[in-house]
Amino acid sequence: MRGAQYDAIILDPPSYGRGPNGETWKLMEQLYPLLQKISQLLCASPSFVVLNTYTPGILPSMLTYMGEYVFTRRFGGSCESRELGLPLTDSGLVLPAGVTCRWESWERGKIYV
Repeated sequence: MRGAQYDAIILDPPSYGRGPNGETWKLMEQLYPLLQKISQLLCASPSFVVLNTYTPGILPSMLTYMGEYVFTRRFGGSCESRELGLPLTDSGLVLPAGVTCRWESWERGKIYV
């Protein structure tokens, strides 16, 4: 709905896509503009934004820096990113599988209503 604002947004964007007229979209090139647009969809006192990505080359630190710059500077709160992984039972190692980033407006463990 146009003009709608949201308390929370969960994103799982593709690494690559094509538009209806053949235009290309690459997350590595459009990640920061995407986060800026997402921040404009949030209400005045949003709760959280979660972003998962499986795009090679995107690091947890990149998402944290972008999230802090876009969301924390505007709304306060905090941003944290972590690597996603699949445990390998034979070796006990973890196979890297992507990155997740969470920005939240409340203190850890305490939700303000």
